[in-house]
Amino acid sequence: MTPIEVLMTWVAAILTLMVFSFLWKENKFYRIAEHVGVGAAAGHGTLTAINSIQTSCLNPLLKGQLLLAIPLILGLMVFLRLSKNLGWASRYPMMFMTGTGIGVMLGAIMEGQIIGLLKATVADIFVGNAFLAVSALIVLVGFVTTLSYFVFTKEHKGGLGTSARIGRVFIMASFSCNWSAEMIYYLGLIVSAFMFLINVWIKQAMLGIV
Repeated sequence: MTPIEVLMTWVAAILTLMVFSFLWKENKFYRIAEHVGVGAAAGHGTLTAINSIQTSCLNPLLKGQLLLAIPLILGLMVFLRLSKNLGWASRYPMMFMTGTGIGVMLGAIMEGQIIGLLKATVADIFVGNAFLAVSALIVLVGFVTTLSYFVFTKEHKGGLGTSARIGRVFIMASFSCNWSAEMIYYLGLIVSAFMFLINVWIKQAMLGIV
């Protein structure tokens, strides 16, 4: 390892240990590491945003794509929020961003997470594989009963009540699966941090073992 790599490894290892100190209790070392992480993320995000503006807007604008001046002006109008007199003008770009975001995300969610999955589920019911057919049927039942659980315009009695209770079971199962996936993800982060401390910091930076 080069001296710069060794130095950066020591910095990363010390910050990692400072974060792990939170397992004992909240302390100054953890807060310092937290502030460093937030500051680094903010700096990286700012530089990424500036680079994106330059490559996606300013450079094409200088080459003659004048329509890009509209999103540039709307983006600059957001900073009018800092002015007491012109703060009202910042509502217009926020209105455009909110409306566009809702429209794009709503269409994407409907197509990707509801309509597309429902089509694939229904199609799998009629395949020759019994396992896929049963799995698709379970997913279809869960989809329908979960939607019935969120029907609030009618009292959950009779068939609707039975369907809503089944949907609640599917909802709880979905929550438990998502929670388990989150736990596995964070445990993976902890394991990778320990592997970094052992394999990179101790073996390579301290002992020189490659």
